[in-house]
Amino acid sequence: MRIPELISLPDIVAFFDDFSELEELQPDMIIVNDFLLVIKDLRCWVKHFYDESSIPELTRIKALQRCCSFLVKVVGLAWDDYKVADAERRLEYLQLVKACLQLFDWLCVKGRESFLFNEQCGRENLAFIVGRCNMALSQFRAPPEQTQLPLEDLAFNSKKNKQAQAQRKYDMFPFTEIGAILQNILYQLVRKDSRFLNRLLAEANFGFVFGEQLVLEYDFIRHCIDNKIESMVLIDSYVKKNEIRLNTFEYLLRSSEPTLKDQLLNSAFIDKLFQDYIGDFREFNVQFSKIDLEFLAFRRSYPIRLECISLVNTTLMLKPHAPRVFTEVVMYARRHFLIKQELDLLRTGRLANKESSALLLFAILLESNEEDLIYVMMQEGAPEVLRRLTREHPSLGRKFPILTAFTSTF
Repeated sequence: MRIPELISLPDIVAFFDDFSELEELQPDMIIVNDFLLVIKDLRCWVKHFYDESSIPELTRIKALQRCCSFLVKVVGLAWDDYKVADAERRLEYLQLVKACLQLFDWLCVKGRESFLFNEQCGRENLAFIVGRCNMALSQFRAPPEQTQLPLEDLAFNSKKNKQAQAQRKYDMFPFTEIGAILQNILYQLVRKDSRFLNRLLAEANFGFVFGEQLVLEYDFIRHCIDNKIESMVLIDSYVKKNEIRLNTFEYLLRSSEPTLKDQLLNSAFIDKLFQDYIGDFREFNVQFSKIDLEFLAFRRSYPIRLECISLVNTTLMLKPHAPRVFTEVVMYARRHFLIKQELDLLRTGRLANKESSALLLFAILLESNEEDLIYVMMQEGAPEVLRRLTREHPSLGRKFPILTAFTSTF
C-alpha cells in the first residue's frame, strides 16, 4: 500500500501556470479529466488546508485568484467551442463548465468570493458571469448566429428572437442547469450586501439585468409548458431556480445599495408582471412523469402566477427597505386593474385552484394593511364578494382568517 500524498497548492498553481505561459490556449489543449481532477484538488485544499497552511496569506490569496481567473477563461473557451464540437466532446465540455461553476458557487457560499471578485479582476469576472448567465437563460430564443444580444432584444424582440424560439419546440436546452448555478453565484453576491460587491453589481447594472432575466425565465417556463417539454427540461432544476429567483429578489430589495433597486425599476419587469404574468394560469403537465418529492408542491399549481404573488408579497413586506419599488408595484397594480380582475374571477362562484390563488392574493394585500390597496378593494366591492364566499365555504375562514375579519366589519 502507498500512503497518499497531501494536496499541494504549489502543484495546483503550477498546473495552471503551465497553460498561462502558452501564447494562446486552444480547445484541443483542454484535457477535461485533468482539469476535473485539479478542480477537485483545489476545492479540497481550500476546504481542509487553507486555514492551516504555512504559506503567507497574501501569497495564498494571490495564487487562488490566479487559478480562478484562469478557470474563468477555460469556461469561456469550452462554452464557445461547444457549438462546433462533436457529441462526445460536448458532454465533456458540459461536465467541465459545470465543475468550474460549481467551484465558483461553493467559494461564494463559503465566503471566499474574493478569490473570484476582487479589485484586480472582479469587474471582468462579474461581467463574464452575468453575460454567460444571460446566454444560458436565452438559449431557447437567441438567434443561432448571435452569441450575445442586448437583454432588451432577447426579452422583447418578437420579430427575430421569437422566430428562433418557434423552431426550438423540442430542444433539450443543455445549459438550463448551468444557468441555475450562474444565477446562484449572482444571488450569493447580492446576499452578501458588502460595499465592494454592491459597487461591482451596480457598475454591472445588475438590478436592470435581473429584471430582464426574470422576463426570460418566465417566458422560458411558458415555452416549456406550451410545448409539453417541462418534464424533460424543467423538472430537475425548477425548484432550485424558483428559490434562487425569489431569494435574489428579496435580498435585492433588502440591499443597502439603492442603485440596484433603481436599476430594477428601469427594467420592464414590474409592468410585465401585472400586465401579463400574474394572470398566467398555465400548469405543469407532469401527470405521467416521475418527479422528486420536492417538486410535489408545484405539480398542480400555476408556477408563474404563484411566483408573481410571492414577489408582490415580498415587496409589500419590505416597503421600509425599498419604498420606491413598493410605490412602483402599487402603481402598476392599479394601472392594470389587478384587484378588479381578481374579483371578477371570484364572482364566478366556483372555488377551484384559480379562485384559491385569488383569495391568497387578497389575504396578502390585507395583511400588508396598505390603505391604497384596501381602498381599491372596497371600491370594487370586495367585502360583498368575500363575505359570500366565506359563507358558502366555511373552511375559508380557517384557511384565511384575515378575510373573515375583513368582511365582518361591514
